Amino acid sequence: MRRLQPLPVALVLGLLACTALARLSLAGPAAAPAKAKPDEASWMRRVRLVWRTHNWAGHSRAEQRTAEKAVLSEGKARAAAALRPMLGRPLEDPLRLQAAFTMALLDLDYMAGRDTLLRYLRALAVNRGHVEVDWHRLMKAVADPEAPSDTNLVIPEDIAGLVYEVYERRGDPKLLTGLLDLSPYTDGDLSEGLGAMLHDVVRKTPRALLMELRHQPQKVWQSVPSLIGFDLDSGVSLQRALPKLYQISRKKSDPLQLPAQRLLQGIAARQRQG
Repeated sequence: MRRLQPLPVALVLGLLACTALARLSLAGPAAAPAKAKPDEASWMRRVRLVWRTHNWAGHSRAEQRTAEKAVLSEGKARAAAALRPMLGRPLEDPLRLQAAFTMALLDLDYMAGRDTLLRYLRALAVNRGHVEVDWHRLMKAVADPEAPSDTNLVIPEDIAGLVYEVYERRGDPKLLTGLLDLSPYTDGDLSEGLGAMLHDVVRKTPRALLMELRHQPQKVWQSVPSLIGFDLDSGVSLQRALPKLYQISRKKSDPLQLPAQRLLQGIAARQRQG
């Protein structure tokens, strides 16, 4: 009986290699490694730092830029993907407000951030307009576990201030309209803060304010001049304090002349009240 001759070693290795390649081709391409999820705790710290440097007194513009760069360090798309789930938190969760502010301010997902900010303004207006509520309790408690206890709460003037800061950077008239809609329902610190914001707008860009104001109902026309007048010294001349608005009110060919005159008359009436 003839004995089979052993195959050469090289041939055996070649057959094994072909078999391995065939198995790989049948199995298809190797799956790409799963991307690691963003570190949620890290993103939460970055968001809170942006909010803190913009919302708390005593922080310099350099500190604000450093906080903003920390959010943008991995690119806008990555930052937006990490922050977007925070907008799904309950309305009373301060992190939702902070994420919306950061997304709108840094243009990560501007529309989503802006619409959330406007929802906060509407909630504030409704609650202030229909019933007096404890807004601190409504917004719940801790915004940052590491913050001092007296700065944990999200308060009404904080919300208006954050919206105004985004408006200053983005110039979105919808944000200005949201602040105007809130104006009839303010009191205390919120009235003082909103009056200062509207005074700033009418001093710098009166046309932007008049364009939005002329479509507002009577209750807004009653509240806005009063808020602006409250922020002005009673003895100051409006021609000197608000020269751009005064010029519009004097120009007959200007389509905004009548709204400008109406606003000036309302501010003057508030000044006379002292």
